[in-house]
This record gives sequence, structure tokens and C-alpha cells, in this order.
Amino acid sequence: MAAVMALLGVPLSLVWFVRTTINHARSFEDCLRRIESIERAVNDRVGEDLLCFQSTHPSRGRQIGGRTSAVTIETTITISAVLLASCLWFGMSLDWSA
Repeated sequence: MAAVMALLGVPLSLVWFVRTTINHARSFEDCLRRIESIERAVNDRVGEDLLCFQSTHPSRGRQIGGRTSAVTIETTITISAVLLASCLWFGMSLDWSA
């Protein structure tokens, strides 16, 4: 019975884990865009480029949440795939007749 619960619970928790990771990356993207807008507003007020890290960053607009979030999402998906494969292997090796 515990094995069946694990085989049902692990995939469901992995879906939750991946979804929340992606949502955190989106929230981080919102922060990055806000920093960029503040930089642009300051630069417009002073008439020159004083702040320009986020607004000119090379990875800007390529990945949601920048490189850090992209790597985190890839890692989360990879770990989840390995755990799902393990659940599949474990489920196939169980004696379901008992």
C-alpha cells in the first residue's frame, strides 16, 4: 500500500515542484524588469546613462528570470524526469498480484 501511495504521490509532487519553480522564475523576471525600468527612469532624469546593468545585460529578454532561473528550471525538470523514470521502473518491478 505504501508503494502505491509513493507511486501516486511522487509524480503529483513533481508536477507541483516544476510549476512552482517556473512561477518563481516568472516572479524573478518581474523583479528584473522593474529594476530595468528604474534604471531607465533614473537615466532619463539625469540625461545620461548612470545606471545600465540590467537594462543592457546580454541575457536580457532571452530567458525568463535570466540565466539563473533558466538553469534552475532545467535542473528541476531533469531531476523530475529521473524521479519519474525511477517511479516507472519501481512500478514495473512491483508484484501487483499481491
